Amino acid sequence: MKENKRIVLLVILGVLCLPLFCFASDRITAAEVTPRIKKITLDENVDKTFFEKGKTKNLLAVSAGYDSNTHLDSRRIGDAFVQTFFKTTFTSPLNKTLSAILEYEIMNLLYTGESKLDLLNNGLHAGLEKKINKNLTLRTGYYLDWTNYINTGEDDFVSDRLDFKIKQDLPFKAYHSFRYELSYQNYSQRHTRSAAVTYSDKKRSDFRDTLEYEVGKYLPKDLYKLGFQYYYNDSNETYLKYYDYDSYKISASLTHLFNDKVFGYASFGRQFRDYRTRPLSLDSQFKEWDRTYLMTSSLYYNWSKSLTIGLSYTYRENWSNEPVENYSGSLISLASYYRF
Repeated sequence: MKENKRIVLLVILGVLCLPLFCFASDRITAAEVTPRIKKITLDENVDKTFFEKGKTKNLLAVSAGYDSNTHLDSRRIGDAFVQTFFKTTFTSPLNKTLSAILEYEIMNLLYTGESKLDLLNNGLHAGLEKKINKNLTLRTGYYLDWTNYINTGEDDFVSDRLDFKIKQDLPFKAYHSFRYELSYQNYSQRHTRSAAVTYSDKKRSDFRDTLEYEVGKYLPKDLYKLGFQYYYNDSNETYLKYYDYDSYKISASLTHLFNDKVFGYASFGRQFRDYRTRPLSLDSQFKEWDRTYLMTSSLYYNWSKSLTIGLSYTYRENWSNEPVENYSGSLISLASYYRF
């Protein structure tokens, strides 16, 4: 009889304690009942320096071709060229959502006959990229470029640029982005003019504000892009403010994957330039305007994961109410791109 009472008592206690057990079990996770030593994880980057945590990517491109209008004017002087480009990019995480970017690039352009156009460009870039959330990325940076015309030096300049770009991923594999850039070009040998043939001691400098908007859409084998760009060029060239103008550009492009090895690219752009004070040579009552068309088509072949070969054709045409500024020309080139 006592044994039966004991069993009944245990059952009653078990029923009373069951809610407490269930309540506690909702708050006890598997991790909390495992040995403490198993909860310890080591972050491999804790003791690494900024440079040890970073990754470097390099791009080397070499292209050769023919430009039917090297000076982009009505004379239509053509020439063959060779262009070499190298870019190295170092990216290192500062925390889970912020990365630092350091870049250096160099470009050399050489013509077989028009040596006055040979140039060498060096550029440095330091920037930050912030992942605000899974769909929104903010990027900003400072650029310093040196452009040198090797055989003349008359148009050599140093360019300082500061930009800000925000990109947002949209539904249905689309995106859009907005970019603002502030740039300043300081010419080392160009002097300003106070009259048609009177030069001052002051060096020429150009100030530019740029606004860009782009929207894109990914498909299984295609990438479509539409873009709009506006910038205003403000020069300290006092004679007629010759280099002051507003520029508007609309563009569209398509990248298509034919297969794992072959892909194509096509683009179209139209630029409108309206000069604020530059008069026409034949009628000073009217200001100059230019309308430029730019069309490009390219075909690329992925030789390997690191090497891509491409054939590209570009057509350029400018319409202007200033007769000497009317021109057209085409450019064809064969290029190789090596990533390492």
